[in-house]
Amino acid sequence: MIDLYKQPPPKEEQKIGNTTYTVTSHFKDKGCTAVDKVKRLIDMDTKTGSMSRKA
Repeated sequence: MIDLYKQPPPKEEQKIGNTTYTVTSHFKDKGCTAVDKVKRLIDMDTKTGSMSRKA
């Protein structure tokens, strides 16, 4: 079985004109999920009242 935590991070290269952009991704082994982060951001936004409400 492949150990996913020991693999190098994914890497994507995109060339635009004469410039090559390299993007890598790194994910924590433990911690909050994307769902947790979005919930926290919504909670913080609603507590500060900075959300624009459209009627």
